[in-house]
Amino acid sequence: MALMSGRIRLLLIVLVLCSIMSVLFALDLCFAQQKTPFALQVGFTQMEGMGKLKQIQDLFWSPAKNRLLVTDTGNNRLLFFGDSEGKFRFLSEFKSDKMALPISAVETGRGTIIVIERGAQGIISYNTETGERRGVLADGFPDASSFWPTCLALDDKDNLYVVDQGNQRIYIFDGNLTYKLHINPPEPRFTGFSAVAVAKDGNIVALEARRGIVYLFDNEGKIIRQFSKRGDLRGETEFPVDIAVDGQGRIYVLDSHRHQIVLLDRNGNWQGEIGEKGWKEGKFIFPCRVEVASDYRLFIVDADNNRLQVFIPAGRAEQ
Repeated sequence: MALMSGRIRLLLIVLVLCSIMSVLFALDLCFAQQKTPFALQVGFTQMEGMGKLKQIQDLFWSPAKNRLLVTDTGNNRLLFFGDSEGKFRFLSEFKSDKMALPISAVETGRGTIIVIERGAQGIISYNTETGERRGVLADGFPDASSFWPTCLALDDKDNLYVVDQGNQRIYIFDGNLTYKLHINPPEPRFTGFSAVAVAKDGNIVALEARRGIVYLFDNEGKIIRQFSKRGDLRGETEFPVDIAVDGQGRIYVLDSHRHQIVLLDRNGNWQGEIGEKGWKEGKFIFPCRVEVASDYRLFIVDADNNRLQVFIPAGRAEQ
C-alpha cells in the first residue's frame, strides 16, 4: 500500500508539473506573438533621387499632407517620403542655402515647416511655396532668454510643442506661434524632458530619458499619471530616447541601449516589444528616433546602421 501511495503521489506531482509547463509554454507563446506586432516593410540608407542619408535627427508624420518629414542633419536638408504607386518612396527635398544644422522639424497643415536649427541657435519657419525664411519664437514667453529648444511636436490643430532643455520645460504655442502655456518640471528630482508627443485626445506624452519615466499630461499641462522606469523587468527600459503615440493612445518608447521599442497602453501596461540588436533589416543598432503614422505604420531611425526602417502592423502584412 505504501508503495502504491508513493507512486500515486509521484504521478500527481508529474501531472502538476506538466500542467505548469503547459501554462508557461502558453505564456511564452503569447509573449512571442506580442514581441513582433509589426512586420518590416522597407529599410534603406538611400533611394533613387535623394542620395545617401546622413545622421537623421528627427521624424515627423504629417497627417494633413500624408507624408513623412525626415530631418537629414548631416546633409543639411529635409526630406519628404510617402506612398506612390503602392510603394513607400522618396518624394522631394527641401533645402535652403541658409539652413544651418536642422535637428528637428514639423510641417503644419498650411504647409509651413518649423525647424530647430542648431547652427542658427533658434527656431526657423519656412514657407515651402515661396521659400521665405524667418526666425520665430525668440521672445514673448516666460524665460525666453534661457530658451534652448531640442525637439518639436505638433497636434492636429497646429499647436506647437517645444522641448526646452534650458528651462527644463515644454512650451506650447498656438497655430499662429503665440505662447499659450508651459509645463514645468513635475517633481524635484526631475532631470529634464527629452521628447514629447501628442495623443489624438489632446493629452501630452513626455519622456524623461535619464530616469526612464513617461509622463502623461492633459491639454492644460496638468499631470495625469506617470509610469515606466529604468530596470530589467518587462516593460522597463535601459535608456529610452524617444516616444511616439498612435491613434489608439498606445505609446511607443524607443530604448536605444536595448535596440528595441517597448509598446505600452495609455495606462503604462506592457503590450509588446519591437526589434532587437543586429545589422540585418528589421533589427537595430542604437536606434534614436521613432514616429507612427495615421495608418499605424512605424518609422524608426536605425542610427548606427545609418538607416531608416518602415514597419507595418503584422495583420496588415499578412493580408
